[in-house]
Amino acid sequence: MKEFIACCGLDCETCEARIATINNDDALRESVAKKWSDFNKVKITPQMINCEGCRTNGIKTDYCQYLCSIRKCVMAKKFDTCADCDKLNTCGTLKMITMYNQDALDNLRGTEKAEFKIRLATEGDAQAVHDIYGSYVPLDYVTFTVENPSVDHYRKKIAETLEKYPFLVAEGADKKILGYACGSPLRPHDAYQWNVEWTIMLASDAPRRQGIATALYKEFARLLALQGYRYIYGVLVDANQASVALHKKLGFKEAGHFESAGFKMGKWRGTLWYVKEIGSSNEPPKKPLALSEAM
Repeated sequence: MKEFIACCGLDCETCEARIATINNDDALRESVAKKWSDFNKVKITPQMINCEGCRTNGIKTDYCQYLCSIRKCVMAKKFDTCADCDKLNTCGTLKMITMYNQDALDNLRGTEKAEFKIRLATEGDAQAVHDIYGSYVPLDYVTFTVENPSVDHYRKKIAETLEKYPFLVAEGADKKILGYACGSPLRPHDAYQWNVEWTIMLASDAPRRQGIATALYKEFARLLALQGYRYIYGVLVDANQASVALHKKLGFKEAGHFESAGFKMGKWRGTLWYVKEIGSSNEPPKKPLALSEAM
């Protein structure tokens, strides 16, 4: 679902408050303030009309930020929207919106969970992995790779990775690969062997906000813990806000920021390091098991 669909299903891109904010249109702000004041029976001033969207990182009206009961409920339950709730079709509070706006309900129903399964990758998935990663190579804020390696490279990478780390794919009901997650050594020195750097990528056309990335992470972390690994690291381009948000949601903590660490497409970009502990570090660790031994 696009980010401008609000928690309740309304489309923020069509909201006059957002349009007034984006265009800095004071006349429209005044008009919206009057409409909202009349509708809500409270005094709303034009200065209060500043909002860039319910689920975006930008500014919001005081009502959306602090008072909206629907948004507060979604945030408390750590949902993306009301579409994630099993009371979508019965919630009385939501009906106050949807009974007058069928489009809002249609927007939410259009985001019902996609069917997919998480499984170990095979060499037969190399083409899909190649294509998924390749779709991000032309971007300067996702990966520092400049040229996508060959399909054969990914075929070998899958086989070699599975000797030590999980290489997982999310497979849709139609057998299409929707995304993947894989591990690699953090550093080559022996004392680092309990640390794993992970990579996660979703296909550019994969359904968003369907739990695919979370499901990949949960299975990835479960297998690593069985193997005896202790920490998962994510190394992100600092401009990749979507990846930053995902890692925070999954419980990772920022461990470092390396400014201007890479140069791509005429720009210097920094990297953010995120880390999450998945095993106890209170006692000396045993050598991690091979993936085949842990399963």
